[in-house]
Amino acid sequence: DLFKALAPACLLRVDSFTGPQLAQTAWGYARAGHKSQPLFDAIASTATDRLNQFNSHTITLIARAFARAGYRSPCLFDGIAAEVAPRAAHLDAACLAGTAWAFAKAGH
Repeated sequence: DLFKALAPACLLRVDSFTGPQLAQTAWGYARAGHKSQPLFDAIASTATDRLNQFNSHTITLIARAFARAGYRSPCLFDGIAAEVAPRAAHLDAACLAGTAWAFAKAGH
């Protein structure tokens, strides 16, 4: 199927994905119910290394995608918590609610 065909291509290029592209890829796989552990591992690693470069909406979408997929990535969620906490007072309602939901859903 399409998701199985896309995963290897994404893996080859994941390091060049922007924050929104990482988020959209994770969200697409999560929404479709497709589990690709190698792809989620690569997205988590790439995102964790670059969280400080992402805006709050991108970070929230990544957290929501991983939570929806049921993919546990403690390093990613720890990184998100460290990055979002100092920004909390400036987050809009969507980011606040989305981040809270993602952390609750992920049990983190």
